[in-house]
Amino acid sequence: SSPPPDSKVRIHTFECWQGDDLVAGELGYACGDVYTSLSGFSSLSSAGSVQCAATANWLRLSGYKLWDLGMELPYKLAMGAKNMPRADFLRLIKQARQRPPLALLGPQDDSFDARALLDAEDPRTLLAAAGPR
Repeated sequence: SSPPPDSKVRIHTFECWQGDDLVAGELGYACGDVYTSLSGFSSLSSAGSVQCAATANWLRLSGYKLWDLGMELPYKLAMGAKNMPRADFLRLIKQARQRPPLALLGPQDDSFDARALLDAEDPRTLLAAAGPR
């Protein structure tokens, strides 16, 4: 079901499928232009990395300014995550709460291909053509 029209928080899932098998995914929420990961999994080697890279591109192209990955872990740092001072983080979160929620650009069905998002010369064309979710 859809959130109430005045809700500033949106729940999202990002999934990575190989054929009929769900091999990686995560659950998170967006508030303004900040996305926060809550939990994720992968059941196939490197599938989680593909899902994270595609999610990062998708969020960036949809206008998100910050992706809160939670606690520092080596694999997050290896993929490019950066720590920030707590005061800066709290300031960004406070500012994000003042902005309206962003719509994720993307397909209206389950046909989106992470490989296409990662390999496209200009991935904005893939997302913009699909419109908001």
